Amino acid sequence: MPSTTECHPAVSVDLGSTYGAYFFGLIASASLFGVACMQIISYFRHHSRSDPALMKWTVAVIWLFESAHFGNTIYGVHYYLVVNYNNPSALMNIIWAPAVNLGLLACVVFIVHLSYARRIYILTDRKVKVLPLSICFLALLNLAFSWIVTGFLLSGDNRLGHLPLTLTKVALAVAAFLDIVIAASLTVILHKSRPRTPKNLQVYAFGTWGRTDTLINRLILYTINNGILTTVLALLVMFFIIFDNRDLIYLALADVVSKFYAISMVTMLNSRKRLSEQLRPDPSKQTLTDSFANFPRTETTTRLSFELRAQ
Repeated sequence: MPSTTECHPAVSVDLGSTYGAYFFGLIASASLFGVACMQIISYFRHHSRSDPALMKWTVAVIWLFESAHFGNTIYGVHYYLVVNYNNPSALMNIIWAPAVNLGLLACVVFIVHLSYARRIYILTDRKVKVLPLSICFLALLNLAFSWIVTGFLLSGDNRLGHLPLTLTKVALAVAAFLDIVIAASLTVILHKSRPRTPKNLQVYAFGTWGRTDTLINRLILYTINNGILTTVLALLVMFFIIFDNRDLIYLALADVVSKFYAISMVTMLNSRKRLSEQLRPDPSKQTLTDSFANFPRTETTTRLSFELRAQ
């Protein structure tokens, strides 16, 4: 079998850092897509009757976008590494599948950011409107930039120069900035929602205050972990685009980023039942202080219960 160099002496492609990385991105995406499907199936099994139609349609649309994104990744790897095996000149061209995937990734990120904006709006008793609206505006801007880049890539116009690359950097920077803003805002809101600690520590340990405080701590932990993960991945994609855009490591990471956005959102939805159970009294810990602990639910507890039911 003739070597690649002999067939196409004018074309040189390092498959290890380009389409080799793209192939490993497909493997990672397949694993994460399986996790996302498992979480989505679990959501519809346990929350299809209790959640509003808007939330169910949101999860369904995310699953459709992720399925299309994963299918395009499979098609791209098959086109470059199977159909055009031993044809390096074909590897230098961008086909429609990875270009459309950029827009699909932006759609998933857009939906997730809107859901977090809604959560901020609910947790602030619908009083804070500027922050959620700003998040929605920046998320829409990110979506627009991403689909503009997709259109440029599909057009194949080489006269655009570095404009598509610049817009991609801006879109990734906006996405990372929104992740930081959302995580910080939810952390501050949840921290300010803590009830005042009673002087009686036994009442605090076994009563509504202790359970609410524990729930807030876990919500803050989930929020920070999800925000850090998606932010780091978005910054890594931007880093490889800026300093190593001749390789396709950024493309492999971009395939993984969309899955983490979807998983973080659906996992949070699935964890509501387990988190809301922490607000209920634990019979195994009842003591003589229960007469003091079983006061009416606090405003914070009521708000968190509503947010866990209807987010």
